[in-house]
Amino acid sequence: MKLNGSFDVTSSRKDASARILSAENLLTYIPDIVDSQIVNPKEIEATIKAGIAFIKGKFKTRILISAASNEENVKISGSGTGSNSSLSFTVNIKFDEPGAGCTISYDADVNVAGNAATMGQRVIEKAARDYVEKIIGNYKKSFR
Repeated sequence: MKLNGSFDVTSSRKDASARILSAENLLTYIPDIVDSQIVNPKEIEATIKAGIAFIKGKFKTRILISAASNEENVKISGSGTGSNSSLSFTVNIKFDEPGAGCTISYDADVNVAGNAATMGQRVIEKAARDYVEKIIGNYKKSFR
């Protein structure tokens, strides 16, 4: 499934990307973390509570952060398993500085398999969009 969107923050591109490039910062944006460990500055292992409809549980997840040589593009990828389901994702994030502030665009590819995949595409997509909105909301709060 593909998810994409964009939003604005009142910060420079350099500051906006730095807040995502740090594993420590990224952890503060992800909702429902039960347990986490920063393996290195660009890798996180976390147990996250998640669910779709009646399939709820904890997912053991590995998240990797990578970036181009500048602060214009960041890639976050990961995978996880739990509740007889699995997921994998890749998120490409672009930081544009058209004037005052920064526009952040994201393009995500999410794959869900196992029990969670039986819920149907619309249900899964709504749950994924809701989760992404929570992450974006937490990220935006870091600028206040």
